[in-house]
Amino acid sequence: MNTMKIAVIGGGIAGVTTAYGLARRGATVTLIDDAASGQATAASAGIIAPWVSSSSGAFYEAYSAGGNYYPEFLAGLHDLGIPELGYRRSGALMVSRDDAELNAAEDRIAQRVTESGSVAGTLERVDSTQVNELFPALSPELTGLYVSGGGRVDGRVLRNATLSAAVILGPSTAKTQ
Repeated sequence: MNTMKIAVIGGGIAGVTTAYGLARRGATVTLIDDAASGQATAASAGIIAPWVSSSSGAFYEAYSAGGNYYPEFLAGLHDLGIPELGYRRSGALMVSRDDAELNAAEDRIAQRVTESGSVAGTLERVDSTQVNELFPALSPELTGLYVSGGGRVDGRVLRNATLSAAVILGPSTAKTQ
């Protein structure tokens, strides 16, 4: 692929990760972005916890593949000497007042955690006291499920780290208009 010259439009997380992936494969990448405010990357909550999603089918499969790929992706950035990635493994919490809802979710999530292995971590049922210890702002009547492998990412920091990685891998350029 080292003879390919490719333009990527958009400098949000989707654009820079595309540029990074292409640069890893030897392409010459030009990233074009107008630097407008309001990018979704900056507005995102940055939750990495596909295993607790109620989604199914192709959407869940794509979401899960992304979550399962995170450790390898972050290791690749770290190996390029980029120390600040904006990611932390914080766990994920799903809460409800309805025991039947939690029971159904627990079966689905347990299967997903098992399929994903160590990246998903462990699944634990948590009572209202534990819920409030994990997230004090929640109602004291809630119980929940805690998945230890859930994570959070600052999209702006990860975007910048990934752009730096694409430039390191070069030859690539970034342009703003």
